[in-house]
This record gives sequence, C-alpha cells and structure tokens, in this order.
Amino acid sequence: AHQYDLPALVEDCIDCLADHVHVGSVSDILLLADDMSCDTLKQQCLNFIGKHGTEVQDTEGFIRATQRHSLVLEMFSALHPEKTNGPTDANPLQAAINSATAAGEKMKSILEIGKGGAGNIGSLLGGLGKGGTGNLGSFLGLGKDKQTSNTED
Repeated sequence: AHQYDLPALVEDCIDCLADHVHVGSVSDILLLADDMSCDTLKQQCLNFIGKHGTEVQDTEGFIRATQRHSLVLEMFSALHPEKTNGPTDANPLQAAINSATAAGEKMKSILEIGKGGAGNIGSLLGGLGKGGTGNLGSFLGLGKDKQTSNTED
C-alpha cells in the first residue's frame, strides 16, 4: 500500500497493526513503523514499550530493535521517561547524553548485561557515559579523547 501510494489502504494497515500490538509483536511492529516512516504507529509502539517494558525486554524482537541505532534512544526514553520537574540542562546535546547514560545504566541493570560475555546489547551499550567505545558511545561521540589547551606551569 505504501509502495503504490494508496493512503487509505496504508491507514487500514496501520490500524490493523496497531490493533495487534502485544508484548511479542511490538518490537517488530516498531521496526516496520520506523522503516515506513509511520510516526503515529511508531509512537504507539514506543508508548506500549514504556508501559510494558519489563515484559517486552525479554523478547527476541526487542533485541533486534536495539540493533537499530536510530531507535535505541527512543526506546530508552520510552522505558525511562525524562523527569520534567527538575532543572534543565542548558546544552541539549549534553542533556541527551545525560539522559541516555541514565537510561543505559538502568537498562544494563534490568537486562543484566554482561552475563556470559558481551552480548549484542552489552556491546552496543559498552562503556556508555564512561568514555567507552561501544557502538552507541561511538555513535554519540563518547570515548573520543578531548584535547585541552590548559597547561599547568
């Protein structure tokens, strides 16, 4: 329907998919919604993940979804919503890094990353916020040596 530009059929398909979102399907539907740039369905999936994160994280689909860098922070945000009653960071990039770091630490403890070696999610989050060289850390520019111009006499 999307390929042949049939908007009414696309909407019917989206409605059908939205009606069939459950713990076992939500991650795969999220990937499909991301592929098709269907923001409404994507947001519905993220909301479902936010409400049912404990059950969703145990699925193979969730592991597949974490392979897509563009979705990782969105899933973390759904699982760990940002608190709005605290002070905000003046630098939006630093605020995003701080939020991702906090969410990553929570996900590490939830998923017990590190059991039996570096799994897919473990290597994806490797060293997040600690200057590590995991895929997500590299994607965000973490772990790069910072050059300083200050020298001590």
